[in-house]
Amino acid sequence: VNISNYKHIISCDTIWRYAMNYETILNNLDGIFILVIDQDNNIIYPKIEKIKDKCINIYKNYLKDEDYCYHESKYYKLNEVMYYENNEQYKLISFQDITEYKVMEKKYKFDSLTTVLNRNTILNKIDNYLSNTNEQFSIIMIDIDDFKKLNDTYGHIAGDLILKKIGKILNEQLKYYLIGRYGGEEFIILIENSDKNHSIKIMEEIRQKIADISIKHHNSTINNITISCGIHNVDYIYNKSNIEKIRDEFINYADIALYKSKKNGKNQITVY
Repeated sequence: VNISNYKHIISCDTIWRYAMNYETILNNLDGIFILVIDQDNNIIYPKIEKIKDKCINIYKNYLKDEDYCYHESKYYKLNEVMYYENNEQYKLISFQDITEYKVMEKKYKFDSLTTVLNRNTILNKIDNYLSNTNEQFSIIMIDIDDFKKLNDTYGHIAGDLILKKIGKILNEQLKYYLIGRYGGEEFIILIENSDKNHSIKIMEEIRQKIADISIKHHNSTINNITISCGIHNVDYIYNKSNIEKIRDEFINYADIALYKSKKNGKNQITVY
């Protein structure tokens, strides 16, 4: 088996350098899989075909941007190192099952209902971004229009379905940006390296997708879902001595624009 198409080098603990001498131990490691590849890109370990196939499939699912592999409902941390034995070069790759850690991380960082970042995490990430960027960006506030009325009309379970659906759309459309649930039916977004017009275009597409939502619930169809948006584009120099204060100011500006969208008839986008 040749896997030369999957090239990436990551640091590895030196303990793996001795893997070739411990096949019996390696075959019985709990939650860890090992691949050893020779200089011709042939897999020389593991020798058991079933384990070898599993390792190859995990390796193919490696996500560089996320620094993990996802395979058959499990997460694996990948470590890779080059080493030499008897004047021959080998590549040793380990996959450690980190599913429990990823599940705990998800519970800590993400809103369980909408699957976007929770309030604490999104604000921390915005603070970190504000501290380090010199690029222009947009802070955006979103509010689901008449959400209380939707809840009163269709029930709270339907309200949860609406929140889930909107969270799904936001994740799909804004997967390269920061998205969080600010509270209740409000969401906050940071679009990096974006001018005002670019942010308006992105949010207009999302506004339309949400307006097209149709949710079946019991004997009803919910298809009157809309959002209002407020955008504040930061294309100017700001004081970084108190990041939390300046972040709150930016959010307030986006909130003022959101209020104007509500006041002017809802289901629209306003720029501060």
